[in-house]
Amino acid sequence: AFIMSCHSDLIWMCVKKSSAFLRKNKNCPVFSSAPGNLASLNKQKYSALSHPKPVGLSVRKNGKKQTIIMTTKSTKDASAISGKNFFAETGVAKGGKEVKGL
Repeated sequence: AFIMSCHSDLIWMCVKKSSAFLRKNKNCPVFSSAPGNLASLNKQKYSALSHPKPVGLSVRKNGKKQTIIMTTKSTKDASAISGKNFFAETGVAKGGKEVKGL
């Protein structure tokens, strides 16, 4: 319950320079490869680690099939505290029908 009740500004101050997801290069902005960071920028408003409700999308390939995966912060307190399952993954339906002749 402690991790969920922390203020996002405090968490951001702790992780903005020491996250394992940081990618730094010369003459470029600092990028982040965190699972819930859609913009890939290391800024508080995009950070999946400090934002209360982050969302990420990715594609997982299984043979010839591709699956869309939505990544969100885990809602269970035990998962968030342990860090092992901090992010929860859910499959997303593509929702479109194939159009023949295009």
